Amino acid sequence: MDNFNSVSTPPPIIVGGVGGSGTRAIAALLQFCQVDMGSDLNDSLDEMVFNVLFKRTELLCHGNTSRKAAFRSYPSTRDNIFLDTNALTSHLQLYQEYRGVLSLGPDYPERVKRFFRGLNPTHKWQTHNWLAAREMAMLRPLTKHKSWGLKEPNSHWVLPFLLEALPKLKYVHVTRHGLDMAFSRNQNQLQTWGTIALSREISSTSPQDSFDYWCFVHQRILTLQSNYPKQIYVLNFDALCESPEKETASLLAYLDLHHPDTRSASALFSIPASRNRYLKEKQLNVSALQYQLLSRLGFDLET
Repeated sequence: MDNFNSVSTPPPIIVGGVGGSGTRAIAALLQFCQVDMGSDLNDSLDEMVFNVLFKRTELLCHGNTSRKAAFRSYPSTRDNIFLDTNALTSHLQLYQEYRGVLSLGPDYPERVKRFFRGLNPTHKWQTHNWLAAREMAMLRPLTKHKSWGLKEPNSHWVLPFLLEALPKLKYVHVTRHGLDMAFSRNQNQLQTWGTIALSREISSTSPQDSFDYWCFVHQRILTLQSNYPKQIYVLNFDALCESPEKETASLLAYLDLHHPDTRSASALFSIPASRNRYLKEKQLNVSALQYQLLSRLGFDLET
């Protein structure tokens, strides 16, 4: 992976997780600590340029495919998902030029326009106006601040590539109880990635499919963390809301960030009203392995 060296420094802080896990609050905390989280943000503080470059199912394939030879496997995840590293390398180059991390190549504007001309806008959020706004943003490159990062919940899907391309990357994966998340109204990731993750047809209105997707994502993250322990921080958002000062201090220490008023920073967090909502819903099927996963992540299975 020598060709990644040119896009490996300096590394960002990336925040990801299943949608609705509390990633917005973590992005707000990082902004509070003077981390530049980008300028092309939506109301949830998602970085939209990263979104248009990397939230793309065509960057992945699962199992046997005629395109398999064009993809590189990351056996550390043990999920038989392949990533198109050629496309990802090109996208990361563009993104870091846009953020000011790398100097602009003389053909940068043309490469940006070529990227958008080549898009197949199959996702429901990719309206003509939405894509035009992203293209305009990329054609106005930013100046990199000393500390920079981004929040995009879907970033965990390309995390194996990013971990190798950015050896000093710090990734924060925000998680809430998987059974609570199964009943969340935010099932955007299940709609986008569910069929790839579960290798079967899914329903975006199925709490069981949502829970199974959550388990797939988090087993994958824990496997990656075992290979990249210094680069991946799994943040239990429920624990953070219970003990905000303690958990905030731990997170900021991991990120080498400092804020003189930890109490004010921790005031960003409060226990969600939706906590333990699964207790009021129809009981889902939880396998022994899924129960172990919940327990490993610090979540009890109450009845």
